Amino acid sequence: MPLYPADPDYYFRVDSHHGLRAMCEDTHFRPAHWQTGSSQWQHPALVAAAENMPDAEAIYRISFWINEQEARKDLVARGRHCPHVMLRVPRYRIAEALSGWTFEQDEALPGQADLIWHRMARAGERFFDRGLPVEHFEVWEGNEWRPWPLAKAIQPDGVRMARIGWQPLALVTWQGGAVVAYWRMVLHHPADASPEPWCLITLDERSQGTLGGETVAVQQAANLLLAGTLQPVADHLAGLMTVYVAQDRLWTEQYTLAHQPPKPASRLQRLLGVRPAERLNSAWHVAPHTRLTHVQELSLIQASGLRQARPEAHSYAWTMGT
Repeated sequence: MPLYPADPDYYFRVDSHHGLRAMCEDTHFRPAHWQTGSSQWQHPALVAAAENMPDAEAIYRISFWINEQEARKDLVARGRHCPHVMLRVPRYRIAEALSGWTFEQDEALPGQADLIWHRMARAGERFFDRGLPVEHFEVWEGNEWRPWPLAKAIQPDGVRMARIGWQPLALVTWQGGAVVAYWRMVLHHPADASPEPWCLITLDERSQGTLGGETVAVQQAANLLLAGTLQPVADHLAGLMTVYVAQDRLWTEQYTLAHQPPKPASRLQRLLGVRPAERLNSAWHVAPHTRLTHVQELSLIQASGLRQARPEAHSYAWTMGT
């Protein structure tokens, strides 16, 4: 007998923040392609349905928690290391989108979840090529159910980064080509000296690659920032630090700044009337150099608020790193 009765109006599920934003970019929630032996969930009903199934056909499936209590238990279990998000969707919306599919109790979670599946002509390799528009979901945030368009968790990286004070910066990297990065000034407070300003730089979550070993890109960032927004504090800037947050790891690299007067204008530049500020020669030169301890790095990252915009990273990622 189920511990809690099924909600008559809603199905529930729990997703990662990355999964939620992937749904947002896709615009539809899509059941997954299920395959015998390669899926974690070997449902007996699906195993039986897959017998003698021709290659032109496939099975697609999805499971939902049948009430909020079961979803909350899942939310707590998954949230031990990194926050997840609870969603709900009207049952009638699922019935409309997946009309003709089999709705039955998930035998792996009896009295807790429903399994919804269908065998049909192949319609997508990883996911069903049709599904439910994501705007029919609601997101649990701030102790209330919020309509999909109003949920903060689905907002793109640029919105979330701006909310915590990071500003965008266009760079070109060896790993990812043209990418979007973000930067923010943070003060380091040495025990026996005046506060030191540091510039932290990280990539947009959708940008390819990392900033690891990207000295040319970091130099490019220094050229842009120190000739513009950061020019008033250029002489006092202690250094730049790149930060890359993976789901379970944190990578950082520190760079020192050395003043380097621009080279005299060439005869051609003088003839063309190019002013020193327009030349490619930077007045500042960056070079890898470690000044901060690992604990001091973590303190700067904490002060930058980056963790608020990267909630999907495991909690231990913010204490390990390199």
